[in-house]
Amino acid sequence: MANNEVGGEKGSVENTTLARKIGRYFAAVSLAALAFVVVFSYWNARQTVLAEAQSKLRLTNGIVKAMRTTVQKELRPVFLKKGIFHPSHVVSSATMIAAVGRHLQSDPEFSRYLIRYVSDNPTNQSNYPSEGEMLVLKHLRKTGKSEITKVVKFPEGPYLVHAKPLVAKSGCLSCHGDPAAAPKEIVAFYGRESGYHYRIGEIVGAAIVGIPFSEITPLLIKQAVLLSLIMVAVLGLAFYLINRFVQQEVALPIVRLTEVAKALSKGAVDRPLRTSRSDEIGALVRAIELLRRSIQVAIRRMKG
Repeated sequence: MANNEVGGEKGSVENTTLARKIGRYFAAVSLAALAFVVVFSYWNARQTVLAEAQSKLRLTNGIVKAMRTTVQKELRPVFLKKGIFHPSHVVSSATMIAAVGRHLQSDPEFSRYLIRYVSDNPTNQSNYPSEGEMLVLKHLRKTGKSEITKVVKFPEGPYLVHAKPLVAKSGCLSCHGDPAAAPKEIVAFYGRESGYHYRIGEIVGAAIVGIPFSEITPLLIKQAVLLSLIMVAVLGLAFYLINRFVQQEVALPIVRLTEVAKALSKGAVDRPLRTSRSDEIGALVRAIELLRRSIQVAIRRMKG
């Protein structure tokens, strides 16, 4: 052994059983870590993308609410004082939002986006909820939450929707209370069958905005792949460095000590062992050195 130094030599241990075991161990750990990285990256990307989408949907619903308030507080009073009920979107916030939703969907870029004010007791039957919208409305009533964000299945496919409950207030009852007391123009236009008998505090509908989940999926996949590549690179580098450390600091010194022990068994006791290590490998080297000296002394005594 060059310089009789054990524990810091450079060399190869690729063909040793210990090296192969260490390699297989790190390969197994790497595969398990890779599987975890892929799953975690997808989950993390999904949470990030959904949170961003939810934030934008919440903003959109806030804008829709502001439009509704504008109709209720600034347009409706002016027109109702003059006995003007048509065009209905200047006095009905639900009709105004429906018109906005139609114009949005007329743009090819946003043709699948959703802006809806729905009620299962509407004066305008076009505001009656679809099956998916009805599920959202029932969920709002059941939970009593002020807003929800969830994935809802529509005939066109799954949508990520943000919804808020529409709660009847005292001002609503002038048109949606007793049909006998409602403005005759509204009753004449919409009839008496639906849209009446609201009670203050009752959830009568839902403000729903949504985007197709297919619009989110490409961004989700892109984020997941990017994060996976970064984490795989970091883990790969970490496992490589750890493996190299174990090979050089553990496996190789043990191989060298095995060679020393074999040499001692053949009577090669004249080469002292040295090490600067203070760990377990160093302690093993010093123990073998003591053994070498003991064998050397015994051989000298036998010869003397």
